[in-house]
Amino acid sequence: MWSDPTLLKRPLRLPRGPLASATGQRPSFDPAVLTVALSAMREVLPSAVRGGPVPFGPVVEVPFVPLDIFRLRTANVVAVLLLGTVVSLFFFATLWTRQVMEYSPQRAGLACLPLAVATAVAAGVASALVTRWGPQRVPLAVAFVIAWLGWSGARRERAAA
Repeated sequence: MWSDPTLLKRPLRLPRGPLASATGQRPSFDPAVLTVALSAMREVLPSAVRGGPVPFGPVVEVPFVPLDIFRLRTANVVAVLLLGTVVSLFFFATLWTRQVMEYSPQRAGLACLPLAVATAVAAGVASALVTRWGPQRVPLAVAFVIAWLGWSGARRERAAA
């Protein structure tokens, strides 16, 4: 692509935005899309000014998230590590499907969809189990189930060989 002189000498067309305006190009917007976006904005944003130091009202004394949860340092470290693991799993799974399997962007996204659904379902089930049985018993039970599945799979392979 970069060695083709016809592509390199072609004028650059920018779709819209401040860069397009700065280069003298007139941005073209779809009036139907703008109408829908503006009507949705009018529905969502309040029509009357509510005052106070912030745009939508005064600062509330009670925080949205209780700040006591940040006192549990080990739980917060574990949550950050788990979040980092899940985010990196999705990143590398998408990267692998795009570069190694040579999937299109849509197919790579659809290939990661079962993983996303399984993660969401597992989070809901884990939340219900932790609420019912406590945070100490659930990880131990999950570890035993995973160990049993591994042991039974290895036993089945030895029997088949």
